Amino acid sequence: MKLQHLGICGIISLLSYTAMVVFSPLAYPGYDWLSMAVSDLSAVGAPSSALAERLNALFGPCAVVSVMAVCVGGTGCRSKLLKAGIGCFAAMEWVTVVGYKMFPLVQGETVSSFQNAMHIAVTALVVLLSVVSLALVAIGARKGPFPALGGWSVACLAVM
Repeated sequence: MKLQHLGICGIISLLSYTAMVVFSPLAYPGYDWLSMAVSDLSAVGAPSSALAERLNALFGPCAVVSVMAVCVGGTGCRSKLLKAGIGCFAAMEWVTVVGYKMFPLVQGETVSSFQNAMHIAVTALVVLLSVVSLALVAIGARKGPFPALGGWSVACLAVM
């Protein structure tokens, strides 16, 4: 198998997460995507947590495989900013996969409870790493062999 073939894992990861976000609200009476976080769908004690966990099962493993393949593939890249952006994005994926497994949101507990406070801390770190990685990739990719990657990074930042 070629390294490029592992890119399919990124697509599978995206589809798994998207399925969780789209279908888990069906199992959560009263879920309002405008006022509630996605974490509420998979929170301990949430009515949709079992479905969310099943639908999102491929997100973590596939995301990590995909981003690590990008890290290996990017080792020959000349742009230090692009390499740093890829590294930050990989760190964000690892923090996402490990952090949310260790500290899932707990429904019915206060925001200041240890578990929920750690969940919020993980979320803050994920957002910070996402913004930094996308900014670095946007700048670093402009002069490299993948200028379109910079445009995609800017688009992702705009959506965030």
